[in-house]
Amino acid sequence: KYSPQVEVLPWGHNLARSFPVSIYHYDYILAADVVYSRHGNLNELLDTMCHFCQHGTTLIWANEFHHKSDLAFKAKLKKALHTKLLVEVGDVKIYIARGKVTGTPSSWTI
Repeated sequence: KYSPQVEVLPWGHNLARSFPVSIYHYDYILAADVVYSRHGNLNELLDTMCHFCQHGTTLIWANEFHHKSDLAFKAKLKKALHTKLLVEVGDVKIYIARGKVTGTPSSWTI
């Protein structure tokens, strides 16, 4: 029914202009191995996740966590979005997150 679209997505830059929430809405966002080494872009990643996780959007995110910066990022993510750990296998953790609105998420089921 819909044709796939491909867009450049620089984390945290011009999100409101390039992807206005009045036009773009996603039911699910899937992310894996987004953070794979130490880098300084975690705040931009968080801004991007929050921008796309509007009411009704579910983010499923899998990643390995090794560094202190990863732990700080997870703490910020939990403050910004309703977040729940789904599965943990060694260093790999899979989270589900939803945008915060008044109240609590109605369901964590997928």
